[in-house]
Amino acid sequence: MGDNLSGQSAPPGMPLMALALGKFHSCGVRSDDGGSVVCWGRERVAQSSPPTGDVGFFAVASGDQHTCALQGG
Repeated sequence: MGDNLSGQSAPPGMPLMALALGKFHSCGVRSDDGGSVVCWGRERVAQSSPPTGDVGFFAVASGDQHTCALQGG
């Protein structure tokens, strides 16, 4: 549950095939567009700014102030 002070608990309305939760942000891999990454929540150090236009991701991991994703070959 949590307090959602940074919007990290309010996911976008789209299907996700993978989900990762950081301290104040969350990220997911979309299943409806070929695997782009979408993030929401606090944006203090660009942890919620995935690259745009990249697809083919299948896994995502988030930490305190970072996010990483794996992209298929």
